[in-house]
Amino acid sequence: MNQELTTTAQKTEMDAHRCGDGPQVTEIDRLKALLQVRDRQLQEANAEFEHLIYLASHDLREPLRKIRGFSNLLTERGAGDGNESAAKYLRIIQESGLRMQDLLEGLTEYSRIVSQPLQPSRCVVDDIVDVVLQSLEYKIMKSNARVTIDPMPIVTANRRQLKLLLYHLIDNAIKFTDVDQPLVKLSAETGTVSDFCTIHVEDNGIGIAERYHERIFQMFQRLHPRDTFGGIGIGLTQCRKIVTNHGGTIAIATNSMKGTTVSITLPGVPDA
Repeated sequence: MNQELTTTAQKTEMDAHRCGDGPQVTEIDRLKALLQVRDRQLQEANAEFEHLIYLASHDLREPLRKIRGFSNLLTERGAGDGNESAAKYLRIIQESGLRMQDLLEGLTEYSRIVSQPLQPSRCVVDDIVDVVLQSLEYKIMKSNARVTIDPMPIVTANRRQLKLLLYHLIDNAIKFTDVDQPLVKLSAETGTVSDFCTIHVEDNGIGIAERYHERIFQMFQRLHPRDTFGGIGIGLTQCRKIVTNHGGTIAIATNSMKGTTVSITLPGVPDA
């Protein structure tokens, strides 16, 4: 492995020298050439990563369907009746198959976010929030959460990605809010019409320690056991990618009393 890294580094240096103008290359020219080579290598690595995501999200679907289908068939035919261990194993297979399906769908969605053209348009955030809350209606009723919404801005964004972004943020807020008095609050700040807008999604739940504020945006990272809080660890990774796609930012703050606030910035609507 060390030999491979050494060889790659040497090749990078050689490529950088080839990018220069003749034998007398200044240090700045050499560094610029080196950055170009590294940028090309990064693009190649990203392309390979996208290809791996594509393979995982598409080629694994068929065997997964068979695993879930036949395990369900065995359950329906009473394969575990009278045998506690067999019933337990079938249940584990079914739960694992469902989790695998969620992972594949999450990876497929991430692949779309990375690869598809942005194509932003004028988006009324209030309207998109209404659609998201309809999708989350069951979870809101089940948790008995109270959701308050201040007037939202109009932004320039990809409508589909913006909907997914707000869905994940509100869904997370509902999931981690206070059990006894669950509260989720959406608020916004706007500057001039051409400025970026800031949207806050706040909950009054368990909060997130500052040392984990970066970690939770990494793919498959979880801070709690799966049986305590559901999820597959991709949602916030998708959120950060969507926000960076739009040239914005995403940040987490732990409230002074209790709970967490996730703040995102998105471009506003330019002057007509």
